[in-house]
Amino acid sequence: MSFISDLLLLATAVGIGVMSAVTGMGGGFAMVPLLVLAYGVETHLAVGTSLMAIIPKALSISMEYLRQKRVDMKVGLLTAVLTIPSAAIGAYATKLFPSRSLAGFFGVALILVAVRMATATPGGGEGARRDQRRESRPRRPSAWELRLVSAEGKGFDFDYKANVSAGALLLFLEGFLSGLLGIGGGAVVVPTYVLVMGMPMHVAVATSMFGMVFTTAAGSVVHSLMGHVVAHRVLLLAAGGVIGGQIGARTAKRLRSSTLRRIFGALLAFVGVRMIVLAFLF
Repeated sequence: MSFISDLLLLATAVGIGVMSAVTGMGGGFAMVPLLVLAYGVETHLAVGTSLMAIIPKALSISMEYLRQKRVDMKVGLLTAVLTIPSAAIGAYATKLFPSRSLAGFFGVALILVAVRMATATPGGGEGARRDQRRESRPRRPSAWELRLVSAEGKGFDFDYKANVSAGALLLFLEGFLSGLLGIGGGAVVVPTYVLVMGMPMHVAVATSMFGMVFTTAAGSVVHSLMGHVVAHRVLLLAAGGVIGGQIGARTAKRLRSSTLRRIFGALLAFVGVRMIVLAFLF
């Protein structure tokens, strides 16, 4: 691999890292096609390499969001408990059948979710205070009542109730898809947090990155044991992801919740299209 191609891969990873931090997505949606189409990496190797590269990036971004006090630790740890076993199962399943058909169906589902995310209107009487980063949600039965006091100071806090039971099955599915398709899982987790569990968008993004550390680690262990990791490309993707992730994490806190949702929706639609294309190509 030439110096120029290494440099291009590193630079691309920086851009992917920025978008990962802003949207809460791992970036596998871009890294897997990039490795397969531009660098000729076999699909199963690209999946394992992508997952391994997400770990240090997600950890770096999570540390910044923890500093900002935007991570819901309770929901994040529950997500880890649900996704660690399913990610390992999904990673093992890559050798049992080709993932192209599942990727196609998943792509269509992502496009539908993208439309919902981009067009959903806030509920719970959220008005001007929402633009100041303080978000409140209507009370939900059998939900966890939570309050995050942001490091940004008064007026940037989050009050909400997370309907955890409603999203548990989807979070388990997220882990499986993460291991199977080489994605961080934010494409499923963030919509689940926001649309199903009722969490504020900024908290959903930060918590998604936190839970992703555990999910991708579980999938990566299995892929490593199966020899599905290209080490030198992991290093380049991880280094660029960490740099871009720090830039994105500092940028996201300045964005309005509505803007963040639209960015996420647009990127999710792009991911859906790419996964459908991959399903036909591979």
